Amino acid sequence: MRFLKRINPVLAALIVMSLLFCVSLYAHVSCSSTSYTASVSAEAMPSSTAAVTAAKAPAVTQAPSEIYTDSSIIKLVNPTHSVSKSYVPDDLTSPNVTRTQSDITLRKEASDALEEMFAAAENDGVTLVLSDGYRSYTEQEQTFNSYVARLGEAKALKVCAKAGYSEHELGLAADITADESTAYSSSFDSTAQGQWLKEHAHEYGFLQRVPEGKSSIVGYSSLPWHYRYVGVDLATAVYSVSPDETLEEYWGLY
Repeated sequence: MRFLKRINPVLAALIVMSLLFCVSLYAHVSCSSTSYTASVSAEAMPSSTAAVTAAKAPAVTQAPSEIYTDSSIIKLVNPTHSVSKSYVPDDLTSPNVTRTQSDITLRKEASDALEEMFAAAENDGVTLVLSDGYRSYTEQEQTFNSYVARLGEAKALKVCAKAGYSEHELGLAADITADESTAYSSSFDSTAQGQWLKEHAHEYGFLQRVPEGKSSIVGYSSLPWHYRYVGVDLATAVYSVSPDETLEEYWGLY
């Protein structure tokens, strides 16, 4: 520091203070560089990238080939997936449950499961009533035409399937109600029967096929009374994603 003695004392003091400040600043930056880098990395990350990192990837299970086989219990049927006009299940039987008509039938496996489900509901103090089951191609055609006559085709398509596009033709769909007077009611979900089914139907292999809010995915307006048998394994897997999960969402086919 000899050269400092030859210059103005005030200037010398300023030089010394500047040197000390630089040393202090270097030490501070060296110690905090790791945390600073981490902070910048997190804050500078584009929001979309951060969202991808944090968000849970959608659980979409690849659809098995059986969904295209008419006789399969997991056959997918909706406005874009049809049933063969000639298909008729060879194991139709009448479930031994309370029903609005004596001639309602379902496939044997679905019928047995339905009987167990109705018995379980009865044990819980809830009486379920079966209002419809299997329909042939011709019967579905007649049903659809009756809706068209009353509502016009555009509205009919929102609440009823054309022949060849109805799960009823599989013998695996059951329309369930509280009693004959409330059959096909849009408020069925709010009844004791509707609530019980929403909570327990999957335990017997059934899924509510068109939950509220899923019309754009399934292709029909909400049908709270319409339950589809797919087997306990698949019903439980779909329900575990969400009580309102649809087959289309589960398989990524929408």
